[in-house]
Amino acid sequence: GSSVTVNGSGFYDYETGIHALFNGTAISSGITAGANGTWSTTFTIPATARGSYLTTAQGSTTTTSQVPGKTFVLAPTVSISPISGYAGQVVSVNGAGFAGSSVVSITYDGTAVTATPASIVSTASGNVSGSFMAPSSAPGAHTVAFNDGAGTINATFTVTSSVSSATTSGTVGAQTTINGLGFP
Repeated sequence: GSSVTVNGSGFYDYETGIHALFNGTAISSGITAGANGTWSTTFTIPATARGSYLTTAQGSTTTTSQVPGKTFVLAPTVSISPISGYAGQVVSVNGAGFAGSSVVSITYDGTAVTATPASIVSTASGNVSGSFMAPSSAPGAHTVAFNDGAGTINATFTVTSSVSSATTSGTVGAQTTINGLGFP
């Protein structure tokens, strides 16, 4: 998850027992305010599905009703590996922050691809993993889109090609074998 820094003010001078709350759950605790009632803490957003979440705080004296909360919008992230290869390459997918328990469809330049597993479903906390095979396509950058019904996030897969030959020199009329990889 992402690291988030929360700064608090308006607490009592040297107030102890301050907890930063994410969606009602203490995510950082043991915070003590300074002489002017301010404090700061950094925490990592836990595995959580896409959506809007309230961040607030409370202390030993200051209650959550006295602290105006801030809305934190969690957007999905996705990574593919490798990010470049040849047509036919198996590409692994890992993501977080998708809508919970939702089917995630994958398209490659706007055309649906077959994924493994056949139906990628996010966990309740919005995590996804799976793979797909890069379809036959020209060398260059291609858009891979992931849609969970609540929105779409894109990644780029770059098709590369190569030519190789075991023979690097010869005579006129000699036969050789040339191998190509990554051509449509």
